[in-house]
Formats: sequence, C-alpha cells, structure tokens
Amino acid sequence: MKSKQELKYILNNHPKLRWMDDKPDYFYFRGYYSLEHGEYARPNYKIVRYKDGWDIKRFDYHYNNDSACRINQQEKANILSECYYNQEIEHPEADEGYVNNKSGE
Repeated sequence: MKSKQELKYILNNHPKLRWMDDKPDYFYFRGYYSLEHGEYARPNYKIVRYKDGWDIKRFDYHYNNDSACRINQQEKANILSECYYNQEIEHPEADEGYVNNKSGE
C-alpha cells in the first residue's frame, strides 16, 4: 500500500477486525480461534512500513519463542478480500441514487 491511512481505511471495513486500545496500529480478529500446540495467545497484527510500502506484520505467541513476520500474500489476500467485500455492502451511499435519509427525499 502507498500510505498507512489507505491501509487503515481498507482494514476498517473488515467485519471481524478489532483495533487494540492499548497499542496503536495493532489489531486482531474477534471470534473463535483455536490455539495451536505451544501457542498461548491468538496472533496480533500491526501496520508497519517496509522498503516497498506499508504492509501487515503478524505476531505469533508461543511458549518456546515468540515470532513476528510479514504476512504472506495469500493471508493478505484473504484479509483484504473481506475488507473489499464488506466495503461494498456497508457503504451504499457510494452508489448513485442512494438516498441517505429515511424519508426518501
């Protein structure tokens, strides 16, 4: 992504994404999550700057060692596809002819 704001705007449309109150730019996905063997917490994600632009970094928490890595393209595609899908549904005012009040005026 070209800018941090652009990536945040897209991510805000994900139906299960929740931003962390105590850590800016960190988020997680709410809902059911099964921990893997040796894992003690669900992964967190953060918006970070790389040489080629802004991207998402995943933080995994395991008892033996914690790890952080840039997410792979498939995981990123899955996350962003949910964002784009919900962006079309949750923002109908972008469509022509949409009436933004209940009276229909």
